[in-house]
Amino acid sequence: MRLEPLTFVCVSTPRLNNLSRMLPKILPFVDKALIVVGREDIKAISYLTSLGDKVRIVFRPWDDNFANQWNAYLPHIDSGWILLCDDDEVPSDGMLHSLEGLINNSEKGEKYSLVKFQANPITEEQDLGPSNYYREMLFRKSPRMKYAGGQKTGCHQYLTGYQNSRVKMCPEVYYHIKSLKEEYRNAARNYFIYGIWLHGSTDGVQREEWHEMKEILSRIHPEVQTFMDLDPLLIAGTIGKELKEWLVRTYLKYKDHNEYNEMRAFTLYYAKYLHPEENLL
Repeated sequence: MRLEPLTFVCVSTPRLNNLSRMLPKILPFVDKALIVVGREDIKAISYLTSLGDKVRIVFRPWDDNFANQWNAYLPHIDSGWILLCDDDEVPSDGMLHSLEGLINNSEKGEKYSLVKFQANPITEEQDLGPSNYYREMLFRKSPRMKYAGGQKTGCHQYLTGYQNSRVKMCPEVYYHIKSLKEEYRNAARNYFIYGIWLHGSTDGVQREEWHEMKEILSRIHPEVQTFMDLDPLLIAGTIGKELKEWLVRTYLKYKDHNEYNEMRAFTLYYAKYLHPEENLL
């Protein structure tokens, strides 16, 4: 018997295929689930609602700020433990069966208030096996908890205000399932929001090409305020000649510079994974 409650949390755009893959596995092992969704997707909302009272939807419009989106779930959890996964992550059976023991043996967070699990990447149907990366995925709720990060202080969110600094490393794995197309999309998203990320930097570098992209979008697609607004246009191929020329121009200018991965990813996401028929490159 678990001595303290366990809430599962996932922040999603939402992506129905990913949610329907992970939630049936996780729900039997938690007391409730909070899904933070960034847009009103009818099919995804219908699926989440069909799962019953155990699943609660928290709606917050996506604004290209990761910390803001993750902070949305914290007011809805008073106490106990939180299991947090992205929607492209699926806990292994071993990880799920370890949760009760980890919570019960923590002495209400005094021995450890945070558990890290080992990543096992799966890309393009290939299981790459356990990696050297461990992620913070199970932690005890503290009143001081808050996510930081964002456009001014770093790309992705990070959680502060843990009960204490005691961490337990768990060898049980979670599967990070991501296609190359998704990897390029995420890199394109990060470039759109933050610019390029140089080695050792804590924030994006917004070079002249980034400002040029934003200026072009402001003229030809003023409706685009976030990457979630832009992505459907990229998928449909309706971004306009001027932006396509920018994609090609910046890619050719920096294709041999290793530090400009996000900029190249923006072009490759469109030209290689969405519209190879256009033969832009």
